[in-house]
Amino acid sequence: MSEQYRTKPAAVEAMRLDLDNGITVATWCGGQYHVLTDAAASPPDVRAWVEIQTIDGPLVADVGDYVVKGVQGDFYPRKAAAFDATYEPITESEDTP
Repeated sequence: MSEQYRTKPAAVEAMRLDLDNGITVATWCGGQYHVLTDAAASPPDVRAWVEIQTIDGPLVADVGDYVVKGVQGDFYPRKAAAFDATYEPITESEDTP
């Protein structure tokens, strides 16, 4: 018979990737920031992402995704919907690790 488990509460650091902070996010997580621009499109089409090296190989955070620093210091991307369902902001009145 299976058992049920609950996620342990843990504070994590995270940054949401957008077109204005790609270099900052990449520097923070040790990843590489990539930008492709199709200037022929109207308006110009821009695709940006951060490639993160993980123990499972390279993973990609697209614009709108979060890059999370795990409790063991590892970095990984999370889609915004999954991040929002899992984490909530810590207020200043709460204790942080």
